[in-house]
Amino acid sequence: HETPHKRNKMMNSVFGDKFGMYQMRMSASSRGIDLDQLGMNGIAEENEGEEEEIKEMDVEDISYVRKPNLARIIEEYDAMQHHPKYNLKQVVLSRRFHLYAHRFANAQYQHALVYPSLPQPPELCPWLSSLQFCGECKEEEKPSEKQRTRTNGHRFIIAADSQFGILMDGFPMELPNWSQEIEISRKCVAQINAMHGDKRPLFVSVCGDLVDTESSFSGAIASWKKVMNGWERNLVFEQQVKDFKRVWAGLDPDIALVCMCGNHDVGNRPTRASIKHWTSEFGDDYLSFWANGTFNICLNNCLFSNPTGAPDLYEEQLEWMEKQLVYARENDATHIFVYGHFPWF
Repeated sequence: HETPHKRNKMMNSVFGDKFGMYQMRMSASSRGIDLDQLGMNGIAEENEGEEEEIKEMDVEDISYVRKPNLARIIEEYDAMQHHPKYNLKQVVLSRRFHLYAHRFANAQYQHALVYPSLPQPPELCPWLSSLQFCGECKEEEKPSEKQRTRTNGHRFIIAADSQFGILMDGFPMELPNWSQEIEISRKCVAQINAMHGDKRPLFVSVCGDLVDTESSFSGAIASWKKVMNGWERNLVFEQQVKDFKRVWAGLDPDIALVCMCGNHDVGNRPTRASIKHWTSEFGDDYLSFWANGTFNICLNNCLFSNPTGAPDLYEEQLEWMEKQLVYARENDATHIFVYGHFPWF
């Protein structure tokens, strides 16, 4: 595994000592750490001339950035566009259809979580009760998760920042590559699936930064995202999303999955367009659901961090959240959990 020490060493080899010094100072400053504690005073005294250069380092400088070769991704995209269309029988019998049947946009719908192992009460999914089933297809009605049916409690898992593509950030890279992030997520999914008995989770919430294609970070170290055209970034985004879905759809079917967006997914200043780009792949960006008597509220709190790009969507979500909190209290939720990407406090 890549350690912070190894990563810093790689960064220094690519960009030189000035980059390493800059990173250390930025990290120390953001955490409120005295540079003397890091033993950097002596370094500064030995390199007084360089210190001035480091302070004036332009993080918007993209002269050292090399655009990755997108030929393979473009070739795969073109192949998919010209691939013969599947008929309905082929789609229904495909492995992906069954893996994705209750995941992503098929699960995060109408601001609720629609998942077989977590049946919701009719008032949370009113549209579901209006569906017509034949006698053979209609399943026996189960008690909803609004009731506490597991007296010994339950377990759920919080994950975040899978961020497919983050390790290629700032590196001259010939080919776009996030194999290391894929492997980390695969191991995570395997560990979750291996949990049994009381340790088995009812659901997993991935709280944002699923992928790493958002390019609006004005204060970030320059990276490949800043030298790409919009359509090129969209291609990379689509491939990262495909890879994320392939890995996380591997969760066992009795474990629900909730995906939320982070600033690396929709931007530091989310807009209607950036949010729609994400929801077209993952479903609603905010939703609620019951689980064993607890009420769970999942938010796109990137909008709370900076609502100026989509103030109407922010107001809409805020009003919805307030109603959900009232609803949970009126219905005697044993606990109310609120999830989001940014820490609230």
